[in-house]
Amino acid sequence: MTLAPRSPKGYEGVVTRAVLFALLVLADCRSSEDSSVRVAAAANVARAFEALSAQEKLDTRYSFGASGLLARQLEQGAPFDVFVSADRSFADQVVKAGVCDGATQRVWAVGRLSLVTPPGRPALASLNELVDARFRRIALANPETAPYGRAAMQALTKSALLDAVRPRLVPGENALQTLQFVDSGNTEAGFVPRSLLAADRPALLVDAALHEPLEMHAVVCAPEARRARAQAFLDALSSARAQALLATFGYEAPRAAGGPAR
Repeated sequence: MTLAPRSPKGYEGVVTRAVLFALLVLADCRSSEDSSVRVAAAANVARAFEALSAQEKLDTRYSFGASGLLARQLEQGAPFDVFVSADRSFADQVVKAGVCDGATQRVWAVGRLSLVTPPGRPALASLNELVDARFRRIALANPETAPYGRAAMQALTKSALLDAVRPRLVPGENALQTLQFVDSGNTEAGFVPRSLLAADRPALLVDAALHEPLEMHAVVCAPEARRARAQAFLDALSSARAQALLATFGYEAPRAAGGPAR
């Protein structure tokens, strides 16, 4: 194998920066021509948004993940048109960073946290059952980047269970991975969004008073050339038809104090 000669000192960095700049320009040009609305969305909406796009015939491309990680990608220049966060803090973060338009930020639904066991096993009757030795591993999304994981920690704390179960907590990168931990049998229980579960799946709905409200926020981050399409997605999300569909996935309508987050 013949090795390429080394670049002169400093030249390699200049070439790398030039290539990266060219790629960014190319990506920006292509993104302006792409008619799909690129949505960075919290993992808890995966099932609901796929159904929503089919119902409303929306031309969308979704990237699902932990709200905090998606916010970081936006701050680093990821070309998303809309950001959907599982709570207000990460939506506020991208607005403060200047990569999304705070005037468009709104609450479109409130999510619910559930505690689920592997398929075929009965649901828990209360959080207190988690102290039982049979629950050797308990999954939850990473509390640092996923609001549903943070809500799970709050619920365990308010229920005076955190110290007892802390050594058995298994963090997933996001809500989807957390559910995979449970469904695969790698954990005996897990805190996951109700929206990711089939309607007939046995699960314990966690008392919403045990954690901060899981207010779902959406905000436009698109450049001017793509802004109308992004705004149309937000409007569709808040429509009566969409809200009716979202309710079948366990989402609740925004509280009276909700609405646009100005």
